[in-house]
Amino acid sequence: SISDLGLPFENVIFVTNNLLAEKTHNEHERDKKIKLVSFMWNVHDIQRLIRGKNLPKKVDIQHEIEYKSKNLDKIKHFFKVNRTNRPERNIFMLFMNYYKLFDQSLVSFPALPDDGGYPRGFEKYLTKENIEDLKSKVPFDIDKTDETNHGDAGFGKGFFNADLPFQPIHYKNSFISVVMAAFPFEDNACHLHSSTFNPMYCGHPIIQFGPYQSLKEMKERGFKTFGKWWDESYDDEPDHWKRLQKVMDVTLQLSKLSNKEMLKIFIDMKNVLQHNVDLITNFDVKSELHDRIFND
Repeated sequence: SISDLGLPFENVIFVTNNLLAEKTHNEHERDKKIKLVSFMWNVHDIQRLIRGKNLPKKVDIQHEIEYKSKNLDKIKHFFKVNRTNRPERNIFMLFMNYYKLFDQSLVSFPALPDDGGYPRGFEKYLTKENIEDLKSKVPFDIDKTDETNHGDAGFGKGFFNADLPFQPIHYKNSFISVVMAAFPFEDNACHLHSSTFNPMYCGHPIIQFGPYQSLKEMKERGFKTFGKWWDESYDDEPDHWKRLQKVMDVTLQLSKLSNKEMLKIFIDMKNVLQHNVDLITNFDVKSELHDRIFND
């Protein structure tokens, strides 16, 4: 279309939150090329959520440790948000139901569809008994703002707003966010959104079912992940459904730990968690986007 419209390639700038796009674009050989910039939009967007008082102005991991220590009996292992139905998200909920993990979790999940579009390999979770049992438990709503966030996509009463942040108290009342990232099956793409960065800003480690090597892409941008405390080899599994199973395996293994053991891990990763918080807090749109567009 750029050619059809007769636009000058050198004057076209395309900004995307696909973290792989810039590298792919730069490696692609063509006579004329636009400028393409990969930008972590949802890291930048956290500042908007802070201004709107949807996320805390400051996060100190030592304060998070103290809160969890004082309230250890009520802290859940996992914080799990699945507001929109996709096969991998539905399977993960059926997995949680099969292993009775809901008592250890804060979960947001409005409904289980009749036709989940499930692949082979997960038959253990896809029995009629397990499906009907999960259906009898939905919806899972964490708080009142969650209860009213149902309906068709949109904004306002009676609609579902996928960008609605969760109250910071839910991150305090849980140890780990299990993230179902956007577009995990897309080849040569890595889109990471607020489902990844909001928990990390609030002081959470993450277990992430995302695109192939999404953790690798994050580490290349300065984030620290959690391979010291659990197996993150799932990130290097190119088979998408095997990667999901490995994420489930890690979750199940951690579910067997006591709250005291979880707290010990959380304390041990204090510096890593604070590093990620500070990285997001200090994310500079001028150097990360503005200067790259106008000064390069």
